[in-house]
Amino acid sequence: MPEKVFKNQRNVSKRARTFIAIPLPAELKDKIAALVARLESQNRSVTWQDPQKTHITLMFLGHIAQERVDAAAKALKETALTFSNFQLKTGNLDYLYTSDEEDNSALHISVVDSEKQLWELYKDLAKRLAAEGFYPPERLNPHITIGRIKKHRDRNIHTQTLDTLVQDKSLVGKTIPVETLNMYERLQQRGGLVRYRLLRSYSLR
Repeated sequence: MPEKVFKNQRNVSKRARTFIAIPLPAELKDKIAALVARLESQNRSVTWQDPQKTHITLMFLGHIAQERVDAAAKALKETALTFSNFQLKTGNLDYLYTSDEEDNSALHISVVDSEKQLWELYKDLAKRLAAEGFYPPERLNPHITIGRIKKHRDRNIHTQTLDTLVQDKSLVGKTIPVETLNMYERLQQRGGLVRYRLLRSYSLR
C-alpha cells in the first residue's frame, strides 16, 4: 500500500501537536451540520465545532518533533496494513463534564463499536506506538466532538443546559465506514481558530 504524500508534510512545526483520527464521510458531516444548525438555534452558549472538521480521535500524541512524527507514522502504517475496512455506528448525543473550572464541557456524538473491531485496531496501534517509545492511553472512548460549552457558575443550570441539548436523537444509528487512518497536526491560528493539517493517511488493507 503506497503512502500518501502531502506537499507540506515535511514542513510541520519543529514540535507538532499531533493526533491520530478516523475521518468521517461527507454525507455524515452534512448530517452533523444539520444537527449543529438545529441545536445552535436552541442555545447560543455553545462554541460549535465546524462540522467539516469533525472526526473520531483515536489518540493524542502531544507536541512531538519531526522524527517522532515519522516513528508514529511507521506504527500507523503497520496497523493499517493489518486491518480490513469495517463499520461503526453513531450513538446518542452525550457530554463530558469536568469539575475543573478552567475546562469547558464537551458535547459529542458517541460511537458504537458493537463488534469491538475499533477496540482491536486501537490495541494493535497502541502496542506498535509503545514499541516506538510512545505512551498511548490504555482506554479508548470513541466519540465525535461537535461543540464546547463554558462552565456556568451554577452547576445545576450548566448540567440542565447540557441535558436539554443531548435529547436530540436524529443521528443515532448512522453508519461510519472505517477505511482510513489519518495523522494530523493541530494548528492554532489568530483569533482562536483551529486548523488541522493532514500529515499522513493510510488506507486499511
